[in-house]
Amino acid sequence: MCDSLDVCREKQQAANPGKQMLFGTKDTIAKLTNEYIQGFPRAAARARARTSTAVISLVRAHTHTAAQSAQQPRAEERSGEDRRLPRRPQSPATMSEIPKDSLKAILLELECHFTWNLLKEDIDLFDVEDTIGQQLEFLTTKSRLTLYNLLAYVKHLKGQNKDALECLKQAEEIIQREHSDKEEVRSLVTWGNYAWVYYHMDQLKEAQKYIDKVGNVCKKSSSPSNYKLECPEIDCEKGWALLKFGGKYHQKAKAAFEKALEAEPGNTHTHYSSDN
Repeated sequence: MCDSLDVCREKQQAANPGKQMLFGTKDTIAKLTNEYIQGFPRAAARARARTSTAVISLVRAHTHTAAQSAQQPRAEERSGEDRRLPRRPQSPATMSEIPKDSLKAILLELECHFTWNLLKEDIDLFDVEDTIGQQLEFLTTKSRLTLYNLLAYVKHLKGQNKDALECLKQAEEIIQREHSDKEEVRSLVTWGNYAWVYYHMDQLKEAQKYIDKVGNVCKKSSSPSNYKLECPEIDCEKGWALLKFGGKYHQKAKAAFEKALEAEPGNTHTHYSSDN
């Protein structure tokens, strides 16, 4: 044992100069003990604060990760549901996508100049066009509607489809002005010609539009045909068109007039107007 505390301290420091002395006076020990005791709560508080901060950060990170994990399955679930949902039915093909052959089958049902078998080799197109033009210019006649429809067909036979459309526009104006009481029925031949001209111009959507107009009138009139309506006005117009195309069509023209008179026996003046 050391003789005294001071001597022991000196010997220990000499033997271990880099280390603190492990013991001291009672006062020193008491002081150190008191500082340790007083410092412990503060250190503990700081430790608790650091622990709380770390815990809060950890909880927040865990919450964020959990939220992301929760959202991901829902997104995948929605994606799976989307894949399982039945596809919305596609809209019908646009009119421009309808094959011309399919559309032509409907056009052939219409009653108009294009379906009356009026062949251009049976007439002189320029002579007929000139005759119709003179009648439209010099005659005041109730048959101007018939003449414009026929002229539209002649223009088409000459390859002048845009001029044909202009003639049909004139025909429409006459119908609205002079035949408002039977506007839809009197429009059937004009609409049929419109459909055919647009068909030959490859404007199938426009052609379908006029086909639908004819179809709606036939439906309202309870016609047995979807695109054809039996009426004396159409038979009369057909008769005059056949007469304009020459002698070989006279018998067919006569049959058309007779059919019109059967439907309206007392309307001889209208059907056989000399202005035509």
